[in-house]
This record gives sequence, C-alpha cells and structure tokens, in this order.
Amino acid sequence: MNNDFNNDLNSHLNGHLNNDLSNDFLEAPWCLSRCVFDDDFWPQVVAGMAAQAAPLHEQIIIVPDGSMYVPFARALAAHARAGQTACGMPRMMTLLDWAKSRGASDWDGLHVTRSIDWMAQLKEASQLAQWLAGSREADVFDLAQNMVALSDELSLHFLAGQAIGVGEAALKRVVDEVYQAQAGVLAQQELAILLQCWAADVQQQTPVVRYLQVLANMVEAPPARCVTVVRNRAWTAHEAWFWAQYARGAQVNLIDVVQVRAVHAVEPLHAAWAVAQSRVLAGAGAAPAQGSVQIYGAANLEDEAQAVVRQVLDWRAQGLRKIALVALDRTVSRRVWALLGRCGVALRDDTGWLLSTARGASSWQQGFELWADDVSAHLLLDWLAHPLVLADVTGELKENVVRYVRALSARSKRVLRRWTDWQAAAQRFEPADDLAQREAVHALALALFERAIGYEKRFAKALPMAQWVALVLAWADDFGMTGAWRNDAAGLVWLDLLEKWRGVASDVPLRFAAFMRVQQSEVEGATFRPHDVSDEVLLLPLGSTRMRDFEAVWLMGATQGNLPSTARNKGFLNTAARLGLGLPTFMDNHAQAQRDLIDLFARTPQLCASYCVSADDGAPQALSTWLMQWQRAAGARIQTIALPAQAVAPEVAAQSGAVATGLLPTALSATDLSSLLECPYQFYSRKILGLQQLDAPSDAVSPADKGNLWHNVLVDFHQLRGLREDTGAQSDHDDLVTCLRQKLTPLALKNARYWLTLEAFLGYAPSYVTWWRAREAQGWRLFKNETKAEINQPIVLEGAAALPLNWNGRIDQIDVREHTDPHSGERTREYAVMDYKTGALGKFQKAIKNGEEVQLAFYLNLFSGEIFTHAIQAGYVGVSDKPVTDLKAEKPHQGANSYPQAWLNASQTSHDASALQGAARLLKEQVSNSFIDMHNGLPLMAMGELTACQYCQVRGLCRKGYTQTPSNHHSQKGTHS
Repeated sequence: MNNDFNNDLNSHLNGHLNNDLSNDFLEAPWCLSRCVFDDDFWPQVVAGMAAQAAPLHEQIIIVPDGSMYVPFARALAAHARAGQTACGMPRMMTLLDWAKSRGASDWDGLHVTRSIDWMAQLKEASQLAQWLAGSREADVFDLAQNMVALSDELSLHFLAGQAIGVGEAALKRVVDEVYQAQAGVLAQQELAILLQCWAADVQQQTPVVRYLQVLANMVEAPPARCVTVVRNRAWTAHEAWFWAQYARGAQVNLIDVVQVRAVHAVEPLHAAWAVAQSRVLAGAGAAPAQGSVQIYGAANLEDEAQAVVRQVLDWRAQGLRKIALVALDRTVSRRVWALLGRCGVALRDDTGWLLSTARGASSWQQGFELWADDVSAHLLLDWLAHPLVLADVTGELKENVVRYVRALSARSKRVLRRWTDWQAAAQRFEPADDLAQREAVHALALALFERAIGYEKRFAKALPMAQWVALVLAWADDFGMTGAWRNDAAGLVWLDLLEKWRGVASDVPLRFAAFMRVQQSEVEGATFRPHDVSDEVLLLPLGSTRMRDFEAVWLMGATQGNLPSTARNKGFLNTAARLGLGLPTFMDNHAQAQRDLIDLFARTPQLCASYCVSADDGAPQALSTWLMQWQRAAGARIQTIALPAQAVAPEVAAQSGAVATGLLPTALSATDLSSLLECPYQFYSRKILGLQQLDAPSDAVSPADKGNLWHNVLVDFHQLRGLREDTGAQSDHDDLVTCLRQKLTPLALKNARYWLTLEAFLGYAPSYVTWWRAREAQGWRLFKNETKAEINQPIVLEGAAALPLNWNGRIDQIDVREHTDPHSGERTREYAVMDYKTGALGKFQKAIKNGEEVQLAFYLNLFSGEIFTHAIQAGYVGVSDKPVTDLKAEKPHQGANSYPQAWLNASQTSHDASALQGAARLLKEQVSNSFIDMHNGLPLMAMGELTACQYCQVRGLCRKGYTQTPSNHHSQKGTHS
C-alpha cells in the first residue's frame, strides 16, 4: 500500500495506540495501517486500493465476514461516480473462502465420518470410554464429537507451517507445567492419551490438515500479488502465521481497525470501562446525546417483546431505516420476529435459524421418536397431521384418517403403545358410518400400520450410515414425505444432509439410537433461514455488529447470563490448560464481546437494552453487569416497561341460545335428559349438534371404568352363586373374591394401576356380601343384570303429526320379591330398579330430597306393564369397605342400614308403588312439554349454574361470561349458533 494511502488512514488516529500487538507483529513484512472506523473508513479503503499499481479487478480484499460487502460496494460505486470511470469490482472474501477456492474443503468440528470412526475406536477402548464418562452408544458419539473438535482446534493452533512433532512437544510441555503440581502422574497420563488421539487423527489427513496444507501451498506460490486485509479482531495462530509468511512473497496491505470514532460524547463510556479510553475517539464537536441509551426492565418475556416491537414501529415512523435488534436471548428474539411479522414489518434474520427449529424438521424428528419409543396417541396424531406427512394423499382423505386414528385411541379400553396395538385396534374397530370415504380410510390406516410394523423390525438393526440413509429415504417414500421435503425449504436442507451422509465412508454399524443422535447433532448444527426480504430491520448477534453503522439498536435479553455469556470452556481441556497452550478461552470471548458492546455504544445514536426481571420458572434475573457499570457511570436508571393500558370495549352479546325446530332428536337417554335440565344450550351442543370432546388416552383407571368393572363382577358373582347350593356368608365372600380376581388380574398384568383397583374392590367385598344377604333376608332376589330397555313415547302435538321419541337406557340390576296382600291374600311380585355407583352418594341423596333427581324416574319410564305397576323401589347403591350395621330407625331415602344407598322411594318397607309412578309420570309430562316448546321455537339458552358449567365441555361455545345476564333472555328471540 502506498504512502498516501497510509497517510490518509493514519490521519484518523488520535495518537492513542493499542498495545495488544507484539513487536514481532509490528515488524512483520506487511504494510500496516492502524485505522479508526468511522464514516470515512470504507471510502478511504477504496481510494487506497485504487491507488495501487494493480488494477482493482485484479486485487483481493480479505475481510473477517461477509457483512462488509455492502458498505464496500457502496464506497466503490461512489468512487466510480466521483471519478467518472468504470471500476472493476475486486474480489472480496474471507480467508476460508479463499482457501476453498484453491482446493481446500470446508472443515467442520462435527464431521460425521470422523465422529463415527472415533466412536468405533472409543467403543473398542472401553476403559478410555469409561474414563471419559461414556457408557451408552449415543454418549460415546458425543465424546467422539468432542474429540474431533479438540483435534481440529489443536491442529489449527500448532500445525500451521509445522510438523506434528512440534505440536506434540508443545502439548507435552504444557502438560508438565500446568498439571504436574495439581494432579500428578494421573493427569499426565490422561492428557497423554488425548495427545495420542490427536496425533492419530492428524495422520488421517483431516479436513483441517488439508486446509492448512492449502494455505502452505498459497504461501509457496502466492495466487495474488496485491492483497488488502481488513482486521478488526485478534488473529488466531494460523491466521497470524499465514499472513506473516504470505507477505514475504506478495504485497499485503494490512488495515488494522483498532479504534472507532463515536458519534456523540463518550465520557460515560470512559467512566464505565477502562478499555473504552483507548478504544473510542469522540467525534469532533459532538454534543452530548441526552438519553442516547435507555435500559428497560420487563416483568415477563411478552412485555419485553411487545416493548421492542412498539419501539421499532416508532423508529420506522420517525424515518429511521437502519435498525438492528441484537439477539442476546433466542426466545425473546423469536417472539419479536413473530410479532413484527404480524405487524407487516419484514426483517432479515442474520442469527441463523437452526434447522431443528424449522417446522419441517418435526416431520422426521417426530417420526423417528415413534419408532424409538412408545407410539403414544398424541405424538402419532401430531405426526400424521403434519403437512409434510402423507402429503401424497388428498387433504380430505388425510383428515379423515387422522379422525379415524383419534377415534381408535378413544374407543380402545387400554392405552395403545406399540404399532401392533394400533393395528389390532384398526382391525377390531372399523370407521364410523358417518365418516366420509370410510372404506378408503380403513384401507389406508391398515396399510400404514402394516408398513410401520415392518419398519419397526428394520429400525431394530445396526446399520452403517449410508444404509441408514437408504432406509430413511425408503421410509419417507412409504409415508408420503419425500415429495413434500423437495417442496419445502427446510426439507431441502434435510435432503442435502442425507445426501452428504450417503457418502460417509465409515462402515461402522450404528443402532437406531446412535443414528438418531448423529442426525440430531447435525440438524442442531445446521442453519436454516427463511428468505431475507429487507435490510431495514436486522436481527443479528452482537458479534455481527462490528464495523457496521445503525441509526437505532435494541439489545434484547440483556441479562447477567447473556451479556456476557455464562458458557465456559467445554471439552477435555480446562481453562488453565488452554491458557498454557495459548488456546482461546471464554475470557477471550468475553473480552471481544465487551469491545463489540463498547463500539455499539459509541457508534449508535439511539440504543436501548432490555431484560426480564424474572425467568420463566419465576427465578429472579439480574441486568448485565456491563450495563450496570454504564448505568452507574452515566447516572441513568432502569426504566420499568409499563405497556399503556388500552381501552377495550366489552363485546357483550345476548345470552347464547339456539332454536332447534326441525332438529329435535328422536332418541333420549338419561344422560341427555340430565343435560337438558342442567343447561338447555349444553343439550343443544351435545345432542343436536353432536359435539363431543374426546378424552386423551391415559393409563389411569377412570371412575367410569371402575363402575363398569364393578357391574361386570357382580354379574359374574350372581351367576356363580346361583350354581351352588351352599349360600353361606363365607361362600358368598369367596365367590365374590374369585370373580374379582378373574376379572381384574388380566387387566392388572397389562396396566399396573388396576392392582390398586383390585385391592380396593377386595376391600369392598365383605360389606357388599353383608348388605346383599340382608337384602335377601327381606325377600329380594336377583331378577335381571345389565338390562337394556327402550320404549317409544311419541310427543303429541296439536294439529300436527306426533314427534317420534325413543327412550332408552341400561339398568344395572332389577330385583324381585313376592308379596302377599294382608287384606286380600293376593300374591304379587314387587320390583326394585337399582343403579350401582362407585363414588359418594351424597349428591344423589341431596337431589332426591330436593325433588331434582331424574335418572331413576327416567329408568321407571322405560318399562310398562307389571314392572312399572309394581316397582316399589328405585335407587342408587354404592360400595364401601366399612362394616354394615343396622340403624335404630330407617332413614328416609337411605334405608335401614349403614351401607351407602339413595332411594327415590322414602321407605324401603312400604309396598306402595304410587309414589314412584307419580315421579315417572311427572317426568314424562315435563319431557313432553320441553319438546313441544322446542318444536314451537323456544330457544335453548345457556342457563347452566356453576355446578353445570365448571366441567362443561362446551363452555367455549356458549361464551358464558361474555353474555348478558340470564334475566334478559325472556325478552330475546335467541340466536342461532
């Protein structure tokens, strides 16, 4: 670089030189210009390059990163316009890109082939793997990755221009000096093993070694005679070696950016950080910018994100166009990205979306989990519903398949865990008649489960990486994903990875868990970024702000754990060893981050920082200590983010109601009737619209399951005791225990939770036997179990055809006994209608006493003739493990002993059936009136009380709480929903 160029650049210095360079560096054979970064930096660089003897298009400029391309191109265009000359664009690239253009391959510390080979060697050296805390195959792969990363780092540091022996000697010296006093012989032996592993890795000609060989070839035969190098950070060992050697055979103009020029007064910066004194120059005549940096504290992540978005919108309204959002916290940045998208603000994300976070990634990640673990219903349904799964079938067919699979999980009495369970369920339950394309749906579901079982066996094998790729591609074809991947941005990245793995030369067989760990590691390391559409708002990490000017910047997530990062050195070498070796440590990263922060403070006219005062788990969080230092120096205060309250007009509408004329059901159950009485709108939603919430599959034994089991056991019990003559109490107890164990033991072997149910039922057995024998002593005997009954009772209308209505239900037990009339001597049979409950009976007893019980009266209406005429008892019978005792006096509606009972009839000793008949007829009349009202257009209103609403599944549909009070509904016509 000529003297004019040097003079122009050095004119921006104020005489304060950075002392971080050694004398060897200053005396290196390059043309050094120590520069200040300001508004004139890039025009001066272009002018200096234009003054060289070589034409611009023959020159090369090496930069730390690609973000410098845009400002350099602008400066070059301005230079061409000013000189009215055509200028060829110099080649701008990083050192790695330059080496790649000369034949080097891109090196990666997580290279799959090397990691798998190292994993195989670590598995063979079991003692070494145990020492490195690796046991499972997936753990050993992680260790292998760390080994590869350490080997590459040591190679870059020690082997640039040297033989491996020199590196061995350096590492051995550090081992002796750093560890001998602290850990003795053992530590030397451990690090000696790492040294041997590194030497063995280098002998394999790793990509890093080949990269260093390309750099050595470039030193021997320089491909460019005039190179301009921009340096804004400390060089690594191999970079310093390369440029020192390259400059001996070619002209290297080194532009070392050691300072930045502030756009405003910098006294607070100098007071906050000592390094800022030599890092930042004040602008000539710059006036203090009052409030140029604002620090905000937010109560939660959502408030922080909302505040960032509002400020960005304000900045844009002010005409600012160069806005940067520094992502110190990934969660906050993703939320801001989403909110800005909703506001129509397009931003460019330079943080790099991880491929694992892309929506398309779940298509293969969730799929792998289904074959690696239990095939849970929620994961299977999520996977099948993914837009990239089953993409080769029509949308309607896919939707119906998902509905069918959801129905299978709900209809199965046990949780489906394996693919064979799902196949058996599909073979047992066909799609419902009302499901569209039911035959095609059933055939596709069976085919999918059959394929899944086949892949279950194939995934159980240990295969080399290339064969895993072939298997995954075949799996994707069979489940309709391959074509969808080709049309998805994330899917294309995934297919590129698979193609890369197809070429892995290693033949080490991997189990499915190890393959999943390999692909997960690579996917988490790969970046996926949506199309960038704007340069006005940038989302970027702190390190990417170097040598870039912005009109406004917001630091998001500026907590003590994020700025600086709390990450420490990982791998096999601790900080002391890394210091001794001269390797970068977390302290170097912190120092660079602090310089980047100081530059940002000095160069940005408007800068904001924010943090959450508490984490998601409620733990308190502190502001970054660096920002605390600036805050104290500037006399600033943390401002609380208080989003202004917005007046929202309540959207209160008329109480929800629906007219059901012409839609009345033709069948009615006791549950339907209870729903109608509790809340007419609930009845409309469930019975007329047919809306039902599917319960999530669970291993838990629900109250309904317990009730059905108890009913089934009693059926077996009464059948068994009817086969023998001995009817003693002990024989009855033994029979009931036998039935319990026969019914529940097979279930308990499949689901351990049934053991608790069995123990509880065994505890109920003595009390139930005592109660039943006392009932037999009163003359009662079993008449029918599990009786299904129905009766047609049309609703009579004036001047119109009757409305058909079928009453149906299932009665747990009907008892019968003979009774002789004391006056006439006539013998008649009396009946009792019973329903067993495994829960407490308090609410039933209360409902009966208050005249609100309808289920028992509904059951009575299912019969005509003798049973209806002579039914003298109707009630609920519970279960209990407490001893049964006779009461001194019969309790109304509860019987004469302590066993849990709730009878619709007040007395068990009365032979009068009129009370029950009256309750049944009254209910029949009420149902008839209700159906007539519905037929005539009376709206079914949302009138449920708290007890009906608390667990109502249609609460979100009726919108209770957002409607007018029930007192208004009488004057309203009601609305269709």
